[in-house]
Amino acid sequence: MKTPVQHIAIFSQKPGPSSGNCLLNKGKFDYIKTKENCTSRIKYQHNTCRGTCESTSTSTYGETGLDSFCACCQPSVGKLWTATLDCPNNEVRSTNFFEIRACRCRQFKCVSEQDKSGMEEINEKGQVVDINQQSVGRRRRR
Repeated sequence: MKTPVQHIAIFSQKPGPSSGNCLLNKGKFDYIKTKENCTSRIKYQHNTCRGTCESTSTSTYGETGLDSFCACCQPSVGKLWTATLDCPNNEVRSTNFFEIRACRCRQFKCVSEQDKSGMEEINEKGQVVDINQQSVGRRRRR
């Protein structure tokens, strides 16, 4: 069995928010297969990050009315390999394969405009209003 060529040694992110449950799921060793039916010469471990991480939105003033903190379960340590692939037409190709070695909850930038689909807004009378309408002022029909 040939040893894979190491492209880049270790990938590591600075620690981020750790609240949440983000775990490394060790996957099986398997060949890399492309849509063109090219296959790696050796097997690589196909790991995944899985879990839930804390995300919050707080009422505030201003245009959006929300201050959001978002985190998701992402790789924090990994190794990037250069894999050699053999193709059905006898062509030899290479591709990168990222092997995940550790996971953690990491902060990411929440979208600047909040997705308010599925949310309801109530007015001062307790009635549900359309959250997607502009409530700045009313316009008269002419």
